[in-house]
This record gives sequence, structure tokens and C-alpha cells, in this order.
Amino acid sequence: MQPERRGRFRLAGAIGNALEWYDFVIYGYFAPIFATQFFPSNDALTSLIAAFGVFAVGFLLRPIGGILFGHVGDRYGRRRALTLSVVLMAVPTTLIVVMPTYETIGILAPVLLTVCRALQGLASAGEYGVSTVYLAERARPGRRAFGSVWTMIGSWIGMGLGSAVGALVSSLLSESELHAWGWRLPFLGGAILGAAGWYLRRRVTEDAATATERFPIAEACRRHTRDMLHVVAMTAWWGTSYWLLLVYMTTYLVQFEKIDRALAFDINTANMVVLILVAPLGALLSDAVGRKRLMLICSGLGLVLGLPLFWLMHHPDPLLIWLGQFLFAVLLATYMGGQPAAMAELFPRSVRVSAVSTAYNLGIGIFGGLTPILATYVIKETSDDFTPGYFVAIAAAISFFGLLSMRRADRAPFP
Repeated sequence: MQPERRGRFRLAGAIGNALEWYDFVIYGYFAPIFATQFFPSNDALTSLIAAFGVFAVGFLLRPIGGILFGHVGDRYGRRRALTLSVVLMAVPTTLIVVMPTYETIGILAPVLLTVCRALQGLASAGEYGVSTVYLAERARPGRRAFGSVWTMIGSWIGMGLGSAVGALVSSLLSESELHAWGWRLPFLGGAILGAAGWYLRRRVTEDAATATERFPIAEACRRHTRDMLHVVAMTAWWGTSYWLLLVYMTTYLVQFEKIDRALAFDINTANMVVLILVAPLGALLSDAVGRKRLMLICSGLGLVLGLPLFWLMHHPDPLLIWLGQFLFAVLLATYMGGQPAAMAELFPRSVRVSAVSTAYNLGIGIFGGLTPILATYVIKETSDDFTPGYFVAIAAAISFFGLLSMRRADRAPFP
């Protein structure tokens, strides 16, 4: 494949993930404002828990979305699934731009917001699995991790863009303007990203579908249950750490450490750049030394260093906060450099999208979407705001011991 065509494929695969995480991150970052606009309550923390509850709805639906889009990808082709997912993400994002708040239409406002988040959750579930498989299948031999890591880089670019837009909007507008209308502006950017993604994906080439059964997910669950559980396990540390330390952390710093919102955004944006720069290096290292070995090292370090690094972030000093998040970002980026390829390599082509999408989204639904609301709830009930550090260490242990029993597949043929 010519380099320019390979670059076009990577861009088409990455842009949907950029939209997915841009949108989810914007919602996560502005959750305190959504709490007042859509879930008014006399208790600010209760409103915040309700706002993160809607955030979690999208994640809880991800396994269903993984099954649906995995079926489309295996039965009807990767391109069709890619195009459908980006459209289904863009439409709800556009609707949020003009959605009335609780003050205007009452209880219907949180209902409509929940529906939009549910649709985005379904689409996002298909997005990552399909694009990961699509890029892995088109990667050069011996560079499969580097070829497929762009799904994650697209996610982080989207997240970094969301963080930067959030910081810009927060710095340019007053608190009253943010609550009145300013929170809507970032979602307009998501609508533009969605239109670009639809255009790019309509132009990529398609391979013939190879599913041998009417329901590929049934074959995947029957013949590849163990490998699907390994995908869930390897997602535990990534999902928990990413969503607690690089999404929820902005809200945490503002809510519990009383850090200025714009400063919290700036710290987070800087470490998103670290993720983007380190991930390709992690992918190349994964291609050189093997996925399993590298991911075991990173998750093991996450288990040992999880609490000490969170201790650095649990301070009013911005430099210590940045340092703790920076070290987490380096570990996560190196770990994730090999995970997309590691997942795709465990399954045959006929069920690859269904198996990867379902297992990955089950893991991210449990360990990603639920962690912000659980952390907020546990902090409220126990008054222990060190809770996120415990969550990260437990998740690292799950991934480490899950990886120990996973077979090594990076040297196997990849039809």
C-alpha cells in the first residue's frame, strides 16, 4: 500500500475516535454546569452525581453498541460500520447545542439529554472496535501496533482538543456566561468534526465481509470466550486510569482541591500532548519486544506506583499535580501503544470486529463509565477524597493478572 493511501486510512480511522472522545470529554469537563442546568438540586454534590449518571449511561450501553456495530462490520463490511457510527455520534452532539434546559421544559430536559447520551454511547461502542480492526488489517507486517495505534491517538487528539476548547471557553467567558450559554459552544465543534468524519469515511475502500455465521458474536462467544475475557481484563487499568486521571480529574481538582477550572484544563491539556507524543513510541516498542511483555511491565508499574502518583496529584501545588499526571500519562501511553493490535490479533477475521467491539466495550463500560460516578459517591459517603488512587491500583492489578494468562499472538499469522 502506498504511504499516502495508508495515511488516508489512518486519518479516516482516527477522526471518528477524535469526535467520540472530544464529545465525551466536553461533557465530563462541564459536568458541574450540566448538573445545575439539567439536574437542579439543593445539594450540589447530588446534582453532580446525577450528571455523571447520565455520563455513565452512554458507557453502560457500549456493550450493546459493540454487538450491533460488530455485527455490521463483520457481516456487511468495515466501511459501512465506520460511516454509520460517525453519523450516529454527530447527530446527538448537534442536538445538544440547541437543547432546552430544565428551567425551560422541566423534566423533559434531562430525559432528552439522557437519550442523546445513550445514542452516542451506542455509536461510540462501534467506533473504536471497527476502526481498530480496520487499521490493524491494513498495517504493514511487523508494524501492526504502529499502524493501529492511530485509533488511540485520534481519541487523545479529540480529548486534548476538548480540553483546549474547554480551557479557552472557560478563560474567555465569565462563570455566569458559561452557565447561561457558553457550555453549548464546544458541542458545535463536535458537529463540525462529525461532518468531516462522514466525508472521509465515505471515500475509503472496502474489503468484502467474511463472517461465516449469521450472528458473528455468537461464534465469538462460543469459540473465543477466554480471549474476550482477556480483552476485558487488559481494558481495566486503561479504562479506570484514563477516565479518573485524565477526564474526571479536572472536575475533581475544581470540586475538591479548589483549583481554578482554567488551570485544571491547562494541566490536563499539557498531559494530553504527552499521551499523543508517547503513544507512537510505545507502539514501536510493542512491535519490537511484544505486546504482552510491555503491557505487563506498564500495568505492574501502575499497581506499584498508583497510590504514590495520585498522592502527587492530591495537592494544591500545580507543579506536583502536573508531575503526577505526567508520569501516569507516560505509563498509559506506553501501555496503550500495543493494546489495539493485541486485541485484534487474538481473533480470526470472520468475528474480529464483533469480538473486539463487544469485549472492549464491556471492559470500558465497567471500568471507564462507572468510575467517575462511583468515585464521587464513595468520596461523598466516606469523606475520603483519596478514593481515585485506590481505584487505579485495583484496576492495575486486574489487568496485570489478566495479562499473565493471555496467550501471545503478535507473532501469529494475521489473515
